[in-house]
Amino acid sequence: MVVDNQKDVLVISHSNFERDGRLKELVKIGQLLGRVSLISQSTDGQKKQNNHYVINGKRNRSYLYFILFSLQVARRLQKDCIVFADNRKSILPAILIRAIHPRVLLIHDSRELYIMKDVKHLSGKIGCVIEYVFLKKFDLILCANKERARIMKYVHKLKELPIVFENIRKLENTIHKDLVETHNKYNFLRTEKRLKVISTSGFAFERGGDELINALSFFSEEMVLYIFGSATKLDIEKFHRIQGNDNITNIVYIGTVNLNELQFCIQNCDIGAVFYHKKDLNNKYCASGKVYEFIFEGIPIVCSDNIPLVTFCNTYKVGVADSSFATSLKKMADNYEYYRNNAIKTAESINIEEYRDQIAKEIRNRILTR
Repeated sequence: MVVDNQKDVLVISHSNFERDGRLKELVKIGQLLGRVSLISQSTDGQKKQNNHYVINGKRNRSYLYFILFSLQVARRLQKDCIVFADNRKSILPAILIRAIHPRVLLIHDSRELYIMKDVKHLSGKIGCVIEYVFLKKFDLILCANKERARIMKYVHKLKELPIVFENIRKLENTIHKDLVETHNKYNFLRTEKRLKVISTSGFAFERGGDELINALSFFSEEMVLYIFGSATKLDIEKFHRIQGNDNITNIVYIGTVNLNELQFCIQNCDIGAVFYHKKDLNNKYCASGKVYEFIFEGIPIVCSDNIPLVTFCNTYKVGVADSSFATSLKKMADNYEYYRNNAIKTAESINIEEYRDQIAKEIRNRILTR
């Protein structure tokens, strides 16, 4: 694909660039359309690429500052640049940029599916109102799967379906960094003889993490579960209560690790666990990037039975999606090599670079040729 290096592209996000896989992919798609400038947070407050404008510090707690900062950066760019608004916090800055520069092309990446009836807190409801009022003013909408695209077109009365931009991503290949130290720190994974299940969502009790924990208790001799990710003090206390009450010994909470360590640990586990509840549309029609992170590291998955996860597992035969984790874990254990081989084959068949190119071409066809 020929890149227009003379075209300015601004990606606006309130997320942390290093920790956000979808944002990284959005930037790479932007780079296929032109010369990218990025507004985002950063773990260490330092820019991670050319034209990266970092909003870290105490001031980034202010949404007003985020808006004004975005307007300031936009003034340095072409009057007809492309603006990607990542998630709904970026909607207002993008709309105000259009007010100042009417020739700007606006693209919104709706990474979540927020519906008024599903949102409980006031700020969330205000966000739904902002989406409903302003989404139709964007030239193009991106969303994470076809189910969400149909719902968004109906709810927001859009003229056309959003472009489906799936969470196809893999962890960056940084495994060589500090390899000896990482190898020693997590050597217990290499010596463990049982099937090793890994969850990278923390405990996520609100999404069904307790169901996964309870299911593993039936497989103490065959499997062990390692839980990675952040957790509140209350979550940890709840986990310890479950452990003590049920005498569970095959579940280990590791906590938060850097991406280098996480990639190493996934590679040295056997099964990835992915789960969501179905209490709202955002989770019911989940768009998980974790399934791809596991598959690209060569391990099959067990999932909750949300429609997109069931479809993914049935299509590629890379795992088991079921309402019962006990059932899916048993089926996985009985047919492990079958699912593992399919995971490896599927990973080899997916070309992320070609997928980015496909999305960029569709964006060009939709808005740049009008």
